[in-house]
Amino acid sequence: NLTANLAVVGTTSLGGNTTIQNNYVIVVTSNTNIGSNTSASRNVFSFSTADYSSAKITAQVKTLAGTNTQINEIVLAHDTITPYLTVYGTVSSPLGSNLGVFSTAINTGIVSLKFLQSAANSSVTVVAHLIK
Repeated sequence: NLTANLAVVGTTSLGGNTTIQNNYVIVVTSNTNIGSNTSASRNVFSFSTADYSSAKITAQVKTLAGTNTQINEIVLAHDTITPYLTVYGTVSSPLGSNLGVFSTAINTGIVSLKFLQSAANSSVTVVAHLIK
């Protein structure tokens, strides 16, 4: 934990999950394998309703073999009770290979971004821009 200013000069490499925190936060997470279940949505990212009121998310989904990729732009907002989600800018490679769908929910003050995969054992990487 760093409680003072940090000046970074030159090339910097950060590993693992990285969070830079203020009124605007960028969070990068990676779920390397969300399992084989294709009939229930899996949580792939979450944040507290008390900390952030909206998010712009880029989510990349890859099949286990890495041969299919889907990327989505997602905007998400909530009123502490109900989350609202718009998924746009979806691109799949190869074309027409839909790897699944995103949804959202709130449970005990936590907003969840969920993914229902159409192919087992997908991996999901999320880059979330969170705003207070």
